[in-house]
Amino acid sequence: MVKHLIRSYLINIFALWVAAQYIGGFHLAEGVKSLLIIGLGFTALHLVLKPILKLFLGPINFLTLGLIDLVIDGGILYLLTLYFPQISIVSWTFPGFESTYLTLQSYDLGIIGTTVFSALVINVIRSILASISA
Repeated sequence: MVKHLIRSYLINIFALWVAAQYIGGFHLAEGVKSLLIIGLGFTALHLVLKPILKLFLGPINFLTLGLIDLVIDGGILYLLTLYFPQISIVSWTFPGFESTYLTLQSYDLGIIGTTVFSALVINVIRSILASISA
């Protein structure tokens, strides 16, 4: 049990740090101390709040093919911004992407879009790391 909590905490810290590095509207206060505090808050909310919300929203989550999980994670990030001054989410314009096979136009996500996109990035990183460390 303790091993699971520590692993979840370390994975969340890394996922939050990566999101802060690559998403322009997702900001963490500088310093390792603030990252550790935010990681602790995120892990606590994620371990306590998410199972309760999934219990109540399970049928809707099934009908939306898991999109409610993304909304729940976005809500958890929003709660973090309310209670922890070390984290902020602001409107962000996705700069676009172009390669030989794919072109994505730039797009202004707004605060809600930035929150959901940040939750998506954090979820993907957490899933990858959790599957590797299992």
